[in-house]
Amino acid sequence: MNLKEALETGGVVVLDKPLGPTSHQVSAWARDMLGLEKLGHGGTLDPEASGVLLLLIGPAMRLTSLVLKHPKTYVAAFRFTGGVPEGVEGHLSSFVGETYNVPPEISAVKVQVRSRRIESIEVNSSMEDILLATIECEAGTYIRTIARDLGLLTGTTCNLVELRRTRSGRFSEDEAIALEDLKDVLKASAEGKQQGLKRVMHPIASVLEHLPSAIIRESAAERVAHGSPLMRPGIVAIEDTSLEAETVVLRTQDGTPIALAEWCIPPAKWVEMSNGEVFQPRTVLVQARPLSN
Repeated sequence: MNLKEALETGGVVVLDKPLGPTSHQVSAWARDMLGLEKLGHGGTLDPEASGVLLLLIGPAMRLTSLVLKHPKTYVAAFRFTGGVPEGVEGHLSSFVGETYNVPPEISAVKVQVRSRRIESIEVNSSMEDILLATIECEAGTYIRTIARDLGLLTGTTCNLVELRRTRSGRFSEDEAIALEDLKDVLKASAEGKQQGLKRVMHPIASVLEHLPSAIIRESAAERVAHGSPLMRPGIVAIEDTSLEAETVVLRTQDGTPIALAEWCIPPAKWVEMSNGEVFQPRTVLVQARPLSN
């Protein structure tokens, strides 16, 4: 697959955002490198933060709201006045679970009390006045707020001095590519060498791995691509019906995702049906073709 075909099909580039520029600036540079009019990104990083920034290309831009909800993992460096206080690990563990997370005043969002879930906080190292920790958390968690609250709990002043996002959903920093390296991959692609492009451009399906799937017939896929409800005869199989997830991926038998859809019925009832609507597409991920007779 060459660059033109890859851009038309759509996918995700896992970019390693450098310190300094905004996420918007970095996305704009990548957009210009790719020769696109627009692309999306999933989850803004402050200029002072680095790490995983997902770029959404072509039909993958329709998954922006889904990608923005990805859980995140960060490595944060906290600096304490007077040195790292004793017992700080106990205070850090108090943030695990549902916690109030008020955006800092420098944030671009409206300051209001809200809760976010923190799955884990692990101390990586502690030296003099710097503590390094890995934080797994819900999307929209403000790590700078944790630093402020940690200072209040320990009776010191604590500032976030460095932040790196190491994971967004299933994508980790091990898969991330720097802007300069992306430039080299695109140059090689223009010269007919596509191996690098294949490695860098992750398929849309990779974003949807955590969702249950319904396997549908090719004839049904055509109508789903036009936004029509999926009828029972068009279904080959459904995975993980016990999950009763609100969102299900409709895939063809070769694994191609056609749309995200919602149940029209209680999930357990589809097996008993011989006809009728089972799913309503909400986000179509492929180009609709003229319907065959």
